[in-house]
Amino acid sequence: MNILDIYNYKNYAEVLKVVDGDTIWVLTDFGVCKIKQKLRLNRIDTPEKFGKYKEIGLAITSHVKDLINNSCNKIFVHAIGSDLYGRVISEIFLHDNTNLSDYLLNNKLCKPCSGKRDEWTNEDYKITNDYINSLCKK
Repeated sequence: MNILDIYNYKNYAEVLKVVDGDTIWVLTDFGVCKIKQKLRLNRIDTPEKFGKYKEIGLAITSHVKDLINNSCNKIFVHAIGSDLYGRVISEIFLHDNTNLSDYLLNNKLCKPCSGKRDEWTNEDYKITNDYINSLCKK
């Protein structure tokens, strides 16, 4: 295995920790070795768990944890590269083949990520907050 292959693969992984709505730690079994990796969900951005939009960031992180727990902490990873911070950019699939990035986008729990750091605006926050509030009323 070439060292670059850890940034371009398809494999199952065990989720160790959900850092926030778009970043998770996993343990990936490559057969000859297991590697702990920090994954960044491809194509999306969620608010941080601190700062101006802390409550939304915490709510989304909690929701992602619930989705992964319902998937028995096992996911399918399609790694496609790495980012500036050394995280593995990945498409993540839950046990029922739900693409986690698509799920979060379709449910307005994140915003599309252009690949550069975009700050959350009050309008982004309002859209996500309104959707979370509507879920709480159900």
